Amino acid sequence: MSKIKLRARALEEIWAEKGSETFDSRNYANLHKARRQYLAESIVNTNPTSVLEIGCFGGHNLEEIHEMNPDIKLTGFDINKDALHFLNKTKSHLKINTVCGSAYELKDHFSDKQFDVVFTSGVLIHIPCGTLDSDFPEKYTVYGDRGKQDLFLQDISLVEDVCKSILAISQNYIFHGEHHGEKFENIKGTQQRYIHNFHDLYKEESVVIEKAFNASNGFEHLIKVTCR
Repeated sequence: MSKIKLRARALEEIWAEKGSETFDSRNYANLHKARRQYLAESIVNTNPTSVLEIGCFGGHNLEEIHEMNPDIKLTGFDINKDALHFLNKTKSHLKINTVCGSAYELKDHFSDKQFDVVFTSGVLIHIPCGTLDSDFPEKYTVYGDRGKQDLFLQDISLVEDVCKSILAISQNYIFHGEHHGEKFENIKGTQQRYIHNFHDLYKEESVVIEKAFNASNGFEHLIKVTCR
């Protein structure tokens, strides 16, 4: 296993262990409903035949897409096997193909240009980039279902790796419901949410960034990348 894949485990373990109280929750399903609908509408308007969500969790975003166009072939990818089990059990009528794995291993699961659209929503905000500066601690503490854990920044892989893989498996468009800013920085008051510069992450592509919502837990910007 590569060093990148080994370093990725530290932060992903927290999401892999998230329990049913999160994804099997009416409050979670209804959380940021307007954001889900806006993201789904933006994706459906590109007329895709196949869509992949990275970090699909309980499948609520994919469900919104299905409601708008049931003919789209949907695939959900997540590190949390229990969330995917919940998705398959409660949304079997949607016929969503589910794949369990790490976002750092996308090319191990999918082929080049396999999907018309690939998207994330509130996933990349949890992955730091390669321009860490002295303002960031070398160690910080996060809390998951497995309790308190100390993570070291040198043990966590970078968002650039994920975006390169996303670009490789995307045929037409990439959508990110995330936080965008000119400078990479930690979102104030949090230890594991990051702002990224998507113009830098996709330097060779056409990138349109829209400030769709005010930031409060859910994503603030909708980033649309047109693949060349």
